[in-house]
This record gives sequence, C-alpha cells and structure tokens, in this order.
Amino acid sequence: MRDNIEGAQIRDCVLGKGNRHELFELVVPAAPNPYLLPENLPEVLWLSAAAARVLRLPAAVRGARVTIVNTSAGAFGLTINDAAGALVMQVDQNETGYASSNGTVWKGTVGVA
Repeated sequence: MRDNIEGAQIRDCVLGKGNRHELFELVVPAAPNPYLLPENLPEVLWLSAAAARVLRLPAAVRGARVTIVNTSAGAFGLTINDAAGALVMQVDQNETGYASSNGTVWKGTVGVA
C-alpha cells in the first residue's frame, strides 16, 4: 500500500539546483601560480599545462562539483588546492580527478583517464 506524504519538499538537492553538463578546455597560463579557477566551475575541465602547476578551487559551495582531466603533453602534475591552499588532490598526466564540496570543504579522488 502506498502512503502519500502531503507537503513534502526536497531542499538543497543538487539536481534541484540544475545540472550543468559543460566542458571547458583550458591551457593553464604560466602565471599566476597558484592559478585560481573560476567560481562558476563547469562540470568538466580539460586542463593542460607546460609545467607543473598549482590550481586553486573557489570557496566551497554546497553541491559544487568538478571533474578535472589533465591532458598535458608532458608528464606534468596538477596540484588542486582549496581556496585556503589545503591539498584536495594531485592529478598527474592522463589522470582524471573528481572534486565535490559539501559547502564547508572540498574532497577529491583521482583515477586514470
């Protein structure tokens, strides 16, 4: 038997805020280092760099998420930090990293692209 819940609401749901399936390709410039990523992060960032770089995520926002693909031609790692400079993940050449935020902190994981 099914019960109806009257007045039910879903709040702060990632899907409720809308899904963005955006891809953004970026050649990371040599300066500044660290390089601050934009606040309106696309869902997927294809990044390449001419040298190892430090990238900073914007301030943590609940439900924010980004997939970072390191497409550098050389064996350059991309160090991904939060806005305060704390390490979130290290994305090496031909690896993919996924970072998400609960509104307080960023957490990341890395796998092979």
